[in-house]
Formats: sequence, structure tokens, C-alpha cells
Amino acid sequence: MLSHYNWIETAEGYRFSTIFDLDYLVYFTDFYLENPATNDDFKSYSIGVTCKQNNSFSISRKDELIKHTVVAIIHHFFTKKSDDAVLYICINSDGNARERKITFGRWFHEAGDSSFEKHDSRRGYAKYGFYSSLIIKKNSKNREAAISSFYHTIDNWFGENSESEV
Repeated sequence: MLSHYNWIETAEGYRFSTIFDLDYLVYFTDFYLENPATNDDFKSYSIGVTCKQNNSFSISRKDELIKHTVVAIIHHFFTKKSDDAVLYICINSDGNARERKITFGRWFHEAGDSSFEKHDSRRGYAKYGFYSSLIIKKNSKNREAAISSFYHTIDNWFGENSESEV
């Protein structure tokens, strides 16, 4: 694994500081999807990344160690919860949702870990300023339920047919 910032695990999540004195928190919260097979809730997690200083997004993209740290934290999370799924959700509240989605996707692909797979929300939802991805280990016993619940839930949010274009 590439070098990254050291982090500490707290009750809130994973904290780390950069060489630019920016303090970050990476956190995972419970997130429930609708399982179409059982009509029950499917428990997953949502990941959030915040900077205490509310820095501009462009600074974070230039510091490669932030990327490596977030990827290392996600790997660490999955060592404890290997059968669970993690969602990354961006809503265009500040005009940067699409950029964040692209950046997150690039980080995933650059990490190059073939034991994980990423599923993105349907392209058509971008017109609403909504972008989301689900990350799960390929060998997770919950893989199929997680993927179908992910698409089913989002399609229900937007009132779309699940046969929509991915």
C-alpha cells in the first residue's frame, strides 16, 4: 500500500491531519437500503469525508496522500466488516457533486484492488445532481443483495423503473 497520513480511530470516525494543517474526518454511518427480494431493510454504510477547515475542494485533489489515506481507511473498514457494503453519495448542494464523484471514481480505479467492485447510480440521475456509488468486496456473501438493494432503493427515490439505463 502506498504511503498515507497516519490516522486515529475515534468514536466519530477516522481523523488525520495533512502537511497543510488541514484536519479531516472520515466516517461511516449506518445506511438502510430497500431489499427488493425480502421487502426488509438491507443494512449498509455510507462514507463521509469532511475537512474541519472547510478547505476548497481543489486543495484536497492536489494532495495525493489524502487519496491514499482515504483508500487505506476504506480498506481498514472492510477488514472489520468484510461482507458489508459502503455507499458514497453526492448531492449537488454546492456545485461540486459531479467533480467529487469523478474524483472518488478515479481514486477507486487507481487503488487497483481487484477484490472490490464499484457500482454507480444510473447516469440519468445526474440531471437531478445526484451521484452515488456502492463498494463491496467481490466475495461478500451479501454481494447480490447489496447490489440489487442499491439500485432498487435509488430507483424508488426517483420514481424510475429499475430497467432504466445504468
